[in-house]
Amino acid sequence: MEIVLDSLHASDSEIYNKLHVPKHLRKYFINDNSYVQYNGGVNLRKVNNSILVIPIVAMIAPIAWAVGVDIHIDELDTTYVQSLKKVKEIYDL
Repeated sequence: MEIVLDSLHASDSEIYNKLHVPKHLRKYFINDNSYVQYNGGVNLRKVNNSILVIPIVAMIAPIAWAVGVDIHIDELDTTYVQSLKKVKEIYDL
């Protein structure tokens, strides 16, 4: 079982993601879309997708760890992956 993130879309200040969540995990999610909006001078269209997915991964990773499922994603920033592994070690204690 896995949670799949796909259909990433970024506008100048907003990020949208589509989640595919196994049926037995849907009780942990309000819907299957993720939306983040930023105010400021960063044009998100110029940001690499491996960075744009960090907000949703940060939100769903603890849920995935708690219920024992993987997260499937096309790409994720290497530095963030290393940091996430350190955080997961704390959950594993």
